[in-house]
Amino acid sequence: MQVMYEPWAVKNEQGELWGVKIKDGKFAETVISINNVKLEDDTAGEATLDFTFINKTEGLTDDDFSSSSFNETISNVINDILNRAIELYENENRKNDSTESNSQ
Repeated sequence: MQVMYEPWAVKNEQGELWGVKIKDGKFAETVISINNVKLEDDTAGEATLDFTFINKTEGLTDDDFSSSSFNETISNVINDILNRAIELYENENRKNDSTESNSQ
């Protein structure tokens, strides 16, 4: 399921906070600040996400935000961010490899 989102960041006295704002669907306008993403070595590609709510979609309950639907939405967003980061990294490395090969 594709989820529309946009990056979110703000500086405060503790430093820079970053996260995402969900743009569509049931959780539209929800903003989370991502504190930590931990990839577990001993699991099948699972990750633990530590985040703080900055804004919650009006009219939704705490049960909505602890539901499998919300977890799936956030998982899709984080997976998309990580996939884009990997893509950018791989593209940059291909450019660097190409540049190094041409300069020899």
